[in-house]
Amino acid sequence: MKLSQDVAGASVMAAAVACPELFVNILATFFTEGDVGIGTVVGTGLFNILLVPGLCILMADQKVIHLENWPITRDVSMYLLTISLLVWSLADNKVYAYEALILIIVYMVYLLILTYSSYLEKIFKYISKQENKVFDACSESQPILPLNGVAANGFIVQEHIILPKWKDRLREKLLNIKEIIVWPIVLILKVTVPSCESQDRLFWVPITMFMCIFWIGCGSFIIVELITIVGNEFSIPDSVMGITLLAIGMSVPEMVSSIAVARQGQGTMALCTALSSSTFDVLICLGVPWFIKAMWFHKENSSASINIHSKSLDDSAIAVMLSTIGFMLLMCAKSFVLTKRSGGFIVFIWLFICSAMVYNEYATK
Repeated sequence: MKLSQDVAGASVMAAAVACPELFVNILATFFTEGDVGIGTVVGTGLFNILLVPGLCILMADQKVIHLENWPITRDVSMYLLTISLLVWSLADNKVYAYEALILIIVYMVYLLILTYSSYLEKIFKYISKQENKVFDACSESQPILPLNGVAANGFIVQEHIILPKWKDRLREKLLNIKEIIVWPIVLILKVTVPSCESQDRLFWVPITMFMCIFWIGCGSFIIVELITIVGNEFSIPDSVMGITLLAIGMSVPEMVSSIAVARQGQGTMALCTALSSSTFDVLICLGVPWFIKAMWFHKENSSASINIHSKSLDDSAIAVMLSTIGFMLLMCAKSFVLTKRSGGFIVFIWLFICSAMVYNEYATK
């Protein structure tokens, strides 16, 4: 598609890794009719804006990660607008059809901004009077150095790793246990999802994509049902389960993809993926199911709206909004450079805010 790194991370990758949240909110909106979907999106947003950047720098080989000003400013500003709209929608514990429609329209505007991102970047840099900076650490032409590897003639020479025998045996046992646990899943996917890796099997691509989405939906349905049952048994509100367990579980794709990209020195793409997936979560994963249910499944002689049961989800959304502002201020203060110390600080703030959100859910129950 010839997309730049930041646009690819903000559009294609973001939509791909946000599929679990979409299915969770569809199931929560139409079947369980709980707040687990909203709690998941709010918790995922906090996870992506704080924990993902912190883990990216903490788990990266390099000591600092240089970020580009325009993509981060664009996506943080867009997510700040998005979470502000979510706070506005949840203020009266009702979501009306026109509010959900506004969320969808805003995402269309966001796609338009991404389309003309290169032109807007020139305007942004002209206004801010900043020159294009090229960081050596972000160069794609450089090899990715492992911790114990050395570069020779542009190639990686991997030094031999000698591990104690007990570690080898433990690793083999863990791998064997893992294979036993996942073999039914692997068998089902092998049978139902056709491979399209070779050029002569490109016609299988639509079927492969459909089956992947189908199994993501099935997995999301099982997770939502189990989370709902566990929450009912232990009297845990759906919103709390969404903010904690589901948010962390559903954020694994964003976390893994962002860390992998950051370890390659492409910190901007990593953060754009995490931030834009959070934007997609609110505007599409919440907006589309809400709009459909409010318009076509509302009761007769009543307004086109759906009810929100939790009374503190708007407070949690405000906490995410303040966290987004704080993250942007930190980036401006650090000249868009992530360090190990700032990464540890961001992770600590995530733990504190997440704990406060859970406490607030119980306090207002």
